[in-house]
Amino acid sequence: MWLYLVALAVVALTTYYLIVRRRLTFWRRIGVTEMPGWFPFGSQPLWDMYAGKLSYVSLANKAYEDYPDEKIVGMYDVFGYPLLVVRDLDLAHHMLIKDFDYFINRFSVDPIPTNSKANKFFKSTLLFAQDDKWKLIRSATSRAYTSSRLKKMQPLVHTVCASLSKDLAKSSGQEIDVYHKSRDFTYDTFASTGYSVYTNSFENPKNPFKCTLINC
Repeated sequence: MWLYLVALAVVALTTYYLIVRRRLTFWRRIGVTEMPGWFPFGSQPLWDMYAGKLSYVSLANKAYEDYPDEKIVGMYDVFGYPLLVVRDLDLAHHMLIKDFDYFINRFSVDPIPTNSKANKFFKSTLLFAQDDKWKLIRSATSRAYTSSRLKKMQPLVHTVCASLSKDLAKSSGQEIDVYHKSRDFTYDTFASTGYSVYTNSFENPKNPFKCTLINC
């Protein structure tokens, strides 16, 4: 009995290995320049990330830097899932602006084994949202962030940046809490651009706007 189970497991693992091996030739088979991948973690940047040598947000940098003459570069995620790095600005413009309705899905956080309550916030951003949810979010944000509105927001953001710089200057040579500084900067930017309220959380950490959002 155990012999049959072991044999079945070996056959299943071998079959899956061969499937992944075929996935790792996807870009090559359709004529796209690729970063070679190896079982099980895919291309070299993924191996470096799991070894603690590279951050998640820097995964595409290696492909971007190593292939300066290519418009697109293929690479592989864990178990051979294909990823595409777009290097050409005009092509990216077409994909994200003109032909955005054909490229609605990008990354997915579903395979990440983290708390579902935490994941729901990532799934509600343009980067991770999928299908009709992505279209709904993009439609709403496109109206809110037109070129003219962004230009009007710029001085407000500069004001918040100046407040942050002034606060950091006071802490020169001292240890600072990056999380709290980043959080206050986000609150102030959100308040000034979204509600025209100047809160200055750096000098007034218990302002009403901030305390409405969190327990001060």
